[in-house]
Amino acid sequence: MRIGVGMAETNLACLLPAGWRHSSGERPMRILALLGVLAGLAACGGSGLSGGDDGEGTGTEGADIEGSPTMQPGQNCLSCHSSGEHTFTAAGTVFSHPDDPVTAGVGGVVVLITDAHGTVTQLVTNSAGNFYTDAPLVFPITAELHRGSSVMRMAQTVPIGGCSTCHNQPPAAGAPGRNYVAP
Repeated sequence: MRIGVGMAETNLACLLPAGWRHSSGERPMRILALLGVLAGLAACGGSGLSGGDDGEGTGTEGADIEGSPTMQPGQNCLSCHSSGEHTFTAAGTVFSHPDDPVTAGVGGVVVLITDAHGTVTQLVTNSAGNFYTDAPLVFPITAELHRGSSVMRMAQTVPIGGCSTCHNQPPAAGAPGRNYVAP
């Protein structure tokens, strides 16, 4: 069994406005130093850029900050994270009900993804309800959500890891709506 809690890194370079470069093409050293301090605060559990995301409770702290682990809950993560530096093999957002708004993601839910070879990848949703992994998965996959004593299992296997491709509003391909597990 492979166990992980998503990826804790944040791409801080994307927070700099375009054109903030010296004529030599380098970013100003003061800005890089500031970003280093902010990254250190986030890594040490300070308020950080993601709103102190500890995986507890609900909310979308940092959801408007591009590059934050809590960014864009309910959206198809793989529409951007399917290639490049931050490539995910599976990602999504968990809610309490299939028709919840994107601001109602649930933190602390255990997500178990089982691939075609029976390998289980365990993740925990962050405060926005987001989960993601770059673990190598053999498709098709299935998933189950655990929240306290409540469990929600997928009825079928799927050939993709972008959960919100189908689990969205409106739902697609026979999905019941958003990924959800009742309290």
